[in-house]
Amino acid sequence: LYLIHLAISDLGAAPHTRDPMESDMDRQKKKAAFWVTVLNIEMMDLVFSLDNVVAVVALSDEFWIIMLGVAIGIITMRFAASIFSKIMQKEPNLKAAAYLLVLNIGGGLLFTEITHIEIHEGLRFGITIAIILLALAYGHFKFMRVFRPVLIWLSQGLGLLNAILDWLLTPVKALFGLVWRGSRRMFARSQ
Repeated sequence: LYLIHLAISDLGAAPHTRDPMESDMDRQKKKAAFWVTVLNIEMMDLVFSLDNVVAVVALSDEFWIIMLGVAIGIITMRFAASIFSKIMQKEPNLKAAAYLLVLNIGGGLLFTEITHIEIHEGLRFGITIAIILLALAYGHFKFMRVFRPVLIWLSQGLGLLNAILDWLLTPVKALFGLVWRGSRRMFARSQ
C-alpha cells in the first residue's frame, strides 16, 4: 500500500513551478518535506534490505558471510543510485517511468495478496520493459505527444485520488504524530 501511495502521490502531483510570492516559511516547509522524503526512502531501503538478510541467512549460518552480503548490497545500491540519478537527468521521463514501476510493483503485490494468484515473472518483466520503452519513446518521438491530454487527465485523476487518500488518512497521521511527540517528550524527560 505504501508503494502505491508513493507512486500515486508523485504521479498525481502538479507540475512544479516556482511562485515568486512564495514565503520563506513555505520554502522551509518544502525543505523539511524533502528531508522527510529522504528519511522515508532510507527507511524503505532498510525494510527492503531485510529480505536480503533473510535470503543470506537461509544460505549460510556464518555471521561474516551475512554481514559481507549486506555490505555488498548496500554498496551496490549506493553506486546504482548515483548511476540511475545521472541517467534520469539525461532522460527526465524516466522519473515518471520509475513511479509507474513502483505502482506496478505495489499493485502486483496487492493483487497477489488479495487473489493468491502469482503473476508470472515473464509478464512482470515484459511490463517493466514496456513502461521504460514507452517513457523513452514519449520523450524522443514527437508523434507520441498525441497522448499528452490523456496523460494530463490521468495525472489529474491520480492527484484527486491522492487528495482523497490523504484526507482519509489524516486521522491516522494525526494519531501517529501524537504518539511520536509523546514518545519524544517521554524520552527527553527520562534523560
